[in-house]
Amino acid sequence: MNESRINDRLKKIYALAMQGVDGEKETAKRLLDELMKKYSVPFEALEEEEHIDRYEFKYKSNDDATILIQVIVKVVDTNEHIYEYRGSNNRLLHSFWVDCALSEKLEIEFLFDFYKRLFQKEKERLLDAFIQKHELYASHPLGAASKKRSPEELEAIGKMMAALSDESPLKAITTREV
Repeated sequence: MNESRINDRLKKIYALAMQGVDGEKETAKRLLDELMKKYSVPFEALEEEEHIDRYEFKYKSNDDATILIQVIVKVVDTNEHIYEYRGSNNRLLHSFWVDCALSEKLEIEFLFDFYKRLFQKEKERLLDAFIQKHELYASHPLGAASKKRSPEELEAIGKMMAALSDESPLKAITTREV
C-alpha cells in the first residue's frame, strides 16, 4: 500500500475514533493504534491542522441525498457550508459541495458509503416484512417469499411486521363513505 493510501486510511479511522459512537469508537481506536505502529506514523501527522477546501459529493437518489446531507451535517456539525448547484437548465446536479477539511471529506465518504449500503439492506428487509405482513405472495414459493433466512433475519422481519400498519383492502372498502 502506498504512503498516500495509508495516510488516507489512517485519517478515516482517526476521524471515526474521534467521532464514532460507543463500540464503533473503541474498535476504531484499537485499529488506529495497530496501524500507526505497523506503518510507523506519528500521531501528530493525523492531528495536523488542515486547510478548508470545497469538495463535491455525488448521490443518485433522493434517499441517497437524505443520507448524504445527514452524514455531512454529522461530520462538519453545521449546514452553513453546504451548497447545491443547478445546471444550465435549472436541474439539480445530484451533488452537494461542502467546505471542509480533507479529513472531514474522507470521513463523509466513508460514512456515506457505509450508511448507504446499510440503508439498502434495511430497505430490502422492510420490503420483505411488508410483503409478509400483507400476504402479497403466491400460494406456492416464489420470489422474495421463498428466500432462505437466518433465525435473526426472521426475528427482525417479524418485529418490522409488527410495527407496520394493519390497513387492508377490505377495511378500506368497508370504511369508505358513499
